Amino acid sequence: MCMLIHHTPKAKITREMLKNFLYHNADGFGFTAFDGKKLHCMKLPVADFKDVAHLYDTYIRGKEAILHFRMRTHGDINRDNTHPFKVADGLWMAHNGVLSNVTQRDKAMSDTWHLIEDYLKPMLGAYPLLIREAGFQKML
Repeated sequence: MCMLIHHTPKAKITREMLKNFLYHNADGFGFTAFDGKKLHCMKLPVADFKDVAHLYDTYIRGKEAILHFRMRTHGDINRDNTHPFKVADGLWMAHNGVLSNVTQRDKAMSDTWHLIEDYLKPMLGAYPLLIREAGFQKML
């Protein structure tokens, strides 16, 4: 299963931990990190440790962030299936686990990609404030 990490500004992730995360989840690495002014989002399919360590030091260390180390369950190993996914302006999503209730119409794409492209983007495109509704959040 993928590894999803909520990284706080005080988090202490060592090089050894990064290596371990990547070793067990080598099918992609992505993150969103907020530096106080801008949200940085990057995705690497089949990440290499040197690149992950550089991104961690440059964008993540000391910041609020979400890190996702992918282990492929559905879809191809590529950038398009690497988390996080842009849902709407200012809204990104990463998921851990298998979404068994999502129809996978394109076998090359992941279950999370299908959830976002086939359900969330159309709903939030039509009703942008839906994301703020407690019932929608609970359902999601």
